[in-house]
Amino acid sequence: MKTTCGHPVIALINLALGLVFLFFFVFVIPARYPLVTLFFTALGAGCLLSAWGLWRGTAWGRLLARVVSAVSITIGTGFSLLCLGAASYLSGVYGSMGKASASIFFVMLTLACVLLILLPAIQLYHLRNRRRSPGNDPVP
Repeated sequence: MKTTCGHPVIALINLALGLVFLFFFVFVIPARYPLVTLFFTALGAGCLLSAWGLWRGTAWGRLLARVVSAVSITIGTGFSLLCLGAASYLSGVYGSMGKASASIFFVMLTLACVLLILLPAIQLYHLRNRRRSPGNDPVP
C-alpha cells in the first residue's frame, strides 16, 4: 500500500518549526509570563498538527498551515519591531555599552526573522491557491 504525501517539504518545515517552538519555549527558555509560553506551545502544536495534515494531503492541513503561518508572521513582525526599538533605545541611551547589548537583540532578530517570518512566508507562498486554465488539468 503506497501512500502519497500532499506537501512533503512544507510538512517537514512545519514539523521542524513545531519541534523548535515546543523545545525552546517549554524546555530551554520558558517565558516569565505563562500566557507567552502557552501561546508558543499552542503555535508549536499547531505546526505539528498541520505537518501531519499536510503529510496526509488533507484540506484541513492546508488551512491550518495557512492560519499558523499567518499568526507566526504577525507575531514575528511585532517581535522584530520590538527588538529594533529596544536595540535603538539601548544604543542611543547607554552609548558603547548599549551598542554591545544591542548586538544581542540583533542576534534574536535574525533568529526571529528566519523562524517566525521567512519560513512561514515560504509556506504561504507554496500553499497559495493557483488558478489553472481549463485545458491544463492534471491527468490522474
